[in-house]
Amino acid sequence: MKTDVSNRQWVSADYYVETTMPLYEFAERVACGQTIGVSRYSEMKFLEAEAKKRVEKCEGRVEGVKEFSSIHIAHNKQRLFINRGIVSVKYPETIFDVAGGLPQILAIVAGALFADVDAKKLRLIDIDLPETITNRFKGPKFGWEGIREKLGKSDPKQPLLGVIMRPTMGLNVEEYAEICYNIALNGADFIKDDEKFVNADYCSYEERIPKIRKLLNQAYKKTGNKTIYIVNITTSAHMLNETAERVEKLGADIALIASVCVGLSAIQSISEDRSIRLPIYGHRAGYAAFARSEDFGIETLVLLKILRLVGVDMFSVGIIGGVQATRASDIRNNISAATNSWFNIKASLPVCTAGMHPGLVPLNMKLCVTSNIAIFAGWGVHGHPRGVGDGVKAMKQAIEATLEGKDLEGVTQKELCTALKTFGLPPKEIYKGPKRIEP
Repeated sequence: MKTDVSNRQWVSADYYVETTMPLYEFAERVACGQTIGVSRYSEMKFLEAEAKKRVEKCEGRVEGVKEFSSIHIAHNKQRLFINRGIVSVKYPETIFDVAGGLPQILAIVAGALFADVDAKKLRLIDIDLPETITNRFKGPKFGWEGIREKLGKSDPKQPLLGVIMRPTMGLNVEEYAEICYNIALNGADFIKDDEKFVNADYCSYEERIPKIRKLLNQAYKKTGNKTIYIVNITTSAHMLNETAERVEKLGADIALIASVCVGLSAIQSISEDRSIRLPIYGHRAGYAAFARSEDFGIETLVLLKILRLVGVDMFSVGIIGGVQATRASDIRNNISAATNSWFNIKASLPVCTAGMHPGLVPLNMKLCVTSNIAIFAGWGVHGHPRGVGDGVKAMKQAIEATLEGKDLEGVTQKELCTALKTFGLPPKEIYKGPKRIEP
């Protein structure tokens, strides 16, 4: 007789699967293989009765199977019958590290199963953690409310504007700082290092950060608008906390970390270090290696949930019409991953970025539903024919016009009109993504 599991809490995972096996049978393989390592139907004759009971308490379970229409594919001059669908597997809370270790969670829900020889396509598309496991993590120190407090802009109905530095590399300290000053004078809320630029000998932290801090303070005195500086600290995991402390003392406001490149547990370490008082911007570099393929991988939604869990205060949710492939259907899901109520975990600030320019602002703001977002642009500001200052103004004008329900084709501000002539309006054909999870 099976152990009663009705009162247990579970970690649930949803997978999109294409396999030659019956879907339920494949789901059973995942549930058992990623937990006890043997089939549920094995008699385990080598174990005593008490040991078998303990093992059964650790078994995963199939929570549900949603079958789609089957397909045939050609393989080695044969035609294979492929079963498709979404399988939901739940893993018992008792098998997870009581210290809240993320690596073990990932090893179970997103581990060796991707190498299964009978999986023709396999993607982790969502996860759900019970309160007992979620609360082992501290989540963001600041969240969107803390970031807005730093800026003195608490109204969640007003989108924030960030500018990514361009060129990303090669500028000396004076050149870099002068561009930052012009950006701040014209009303941007954030200035962000590019994820590829860290601490070059020609533009080091020790020279760059205090210089920029001084100029941003001067701009604030002139305009009354506070601009905060996001400094890239992407480095080896064992140096991350030390680097964060270093840039904080020099005047950084937020620490940017290329999340996947550095490692998720490293981010958790710095977030949970209460002596470091810097919000964390989790950059999306490396996401697509997991999320873009329609065959195998992990959906961005899952990655973003994990980033919030380990303490990232703001992260990209993608945009439509930009330079990186994002499905329109995913934008709102990604924003939900950042902002939905989640036990004791603070909400993060969604960032719309990657090829943003004024002409893309209305479409993406409408897709986001909420105005509690940050909109970041790089070349969409720096590429303005009349300079970076007018580029910032054009972005702000596009945001305000959208909030007021105006059509950008009817605007009259010279900065925005010039930007629209330069960058255009949204393309009519936008990336819709693969149709892998449609019935």
